[in-house]
Amino acid sequence: MSYPFKVEQLLGPLDGHILIGDPQSEFDSFCIDSRFVRSGGLFIPLLGQQRDGHHFVLDAFQKGATAALVRRGHHLVPDILKVLQESATYVSFSHLQHATLMEVRHTLVALQKVASWFRRQFASTKVLAISGSVGKTQTKEMTLAMLSSKHRVVATDKNFNNEIGVPLTLAKLSPEVEIAVVEMAMRGHGEISLLSRIAQPNVALITNVLGSHIGRLGSNIEVAKAKAEIVDGMKPGDVLWLNARDRCLPVVLSQLEKKQALRRGLELAFFDTSAARDVSSRLPSLTLPGDSGDRIQAPSVDTSPSLWVKDVELKGLSGSRFMLCRPGECVPSQLKIAGCGPVANFTCATALCLQCGMSLEECADLGPHLEPVPQRLVPYELRPGVVLLDDSYNSSPASSQEALELIAQLPPETRRILVLGDMLELGKYETVFHRQIANQVFALPPSLVIAVGPRMAALQEVPAKNGWEVVWFPGVSDRLGLAAVAPPPDGDRGSHPARSRQEIVDDTTTERIVERVQMELLASKSKETVVLVKGSRALHLERVVRGVLALNGLEEKIL
Repeated sequence: MSYPFKVEQLLGPLDGHILIGDPQSEFDSFCIDSRFVRSGGLFIPLLGQQRDGHHFVLDAFQKGATAALVRRGHHLVPDILKVLQESATYVSFSHLQHATLMEVRHTLVALQKVASWFRRQFASTKVLAISGSVGKTQTKEMTLAMLSSKHRVVATDKNFNNEIGVPLTLAKLSPEVEIAVVEMAMRGHGEISLLSRIAQPNVALITNVLGSHIGRLGSNIEVAKAKAEIVDGMKPGDVLWLNARDRCLPVVLSQLEKKQALRRGLELAFFDTSAARDVSSRLPSLTLPGDSGDRIQAPSVDTSPSLWVKDVELKGLSGSRFMLCRPGECVPSQLKIAGCGPVANFTCATALCLQCGMSLEECADLGPHLEPVPQRLVPYELRPGVVLLDDSYNSSPASSQEALELIAQLPPETRRILVLGDMLELGKYETVFHRQIANQVFALPPSLVIAVGPRMAALQEVPAKNGWEVVWFPGVSDRLGLAAVAPPPDGDRGSHPARSRQEIVDDTTTERIVERVQMELLASKSKETVVLVKGSRALHLERVVRGVLALNGLEEKIL
């Protein structure tokens, strides 16, 4: 491999045309934001609803980019060319004299093709792909932290896990990088397939299939089919890890058979984290009758786990301890991250680390050092005995149940204040799921629940036990259809749809919620009080978290 690469190497893959400059110009990275372009990089401008990256092509050259792509026929191209052609005349434009401009049909497609080509150049780099309904980001962060103890690793930033974020993850590849950890998300069929074909993972793992995006896809079965697309970019000898106890496992296996993935040499491995779920289950279960893989005829496959946990002890907000096992070997481990979900996610991360040559004991030893992911059940001690649990990043039926099960583990005398926002993207199932979550809430010892958003009216519709106080902030009452989508990459200039200016929960409502929580904290006579804040991304309940922390002098501690 010749590195850095030459621009002319992209002409074929992109069906590109050099408008000006030297095809022999070299580049060693690519990006979509001129503020973060590196010297010797390739700038790829994207078109968005608010901004058009073509406005920043010259800025990218000024920051050190050696080449840039432009969309064929774009109205700004003549102006960009004019400046580049006249650069030799002006000393102040000398930095533009060696700029190379390539025309392509569509810059977003070109970004994806560049990423795929880039990945192929680093064939010796092991790419690990992670998908699933719940736990993707924490599994990714754990895997990154654990592998970084022995290897040079890059990974998806935050949750940049879509058709733009995955290419940007691959832009981090270099000759020194040994492993890339890539998170993959989807909202419909075909999206994981595209991401897999871009990243071409050597090892992939599906954490679970638990109903996220069920509103768009219609059923858990369809979600499972979409998750199975993760094998579309894999080749013979690559390994796919699956959850041995997932109800939709037969659906995934059936899809693999249709894709002839096993016949093509894909290897399967299984993990089992059911011991963590079994010990935590204290609440009514979430059900969608008939919506699992129970009736799917799956191929005959040995699903005996190669990795599992046992003897799980959940210690409330203090974390957990458990035995981490594979055939012939069990080692003790523990986490300081609260809940049963982190135990499952740590098991998934261990599976990926084992594929990279780490030992089971090495993985287990790293467990106590792992930190929670921001806005995922992060505890903040407001004062002795008073804890705020920030789970404001997003919400789904499965993740809401996980948070409530953690609350159920608290001592009965603990004062509980629950701030629960709408769960989005549930489609025709939104009423039944919100009511099931309401039933779980009212199975807890009586306390205060603050319902936020129109769908959380379910907490007023479901009969509550005596002693419960329900306060409802409806927000915008019409169905805006705001999706619980990942925010665009920081600094992105025009590559994503603009966030709606009309919010489900406005600033005034947020302030009222913060004031009510603070009033309860000041009035509480309990020695122990826990506040849980959880809701879908579109509600931006992280503002509630910031508000409560600020009133208690702790805003600077937010992760």
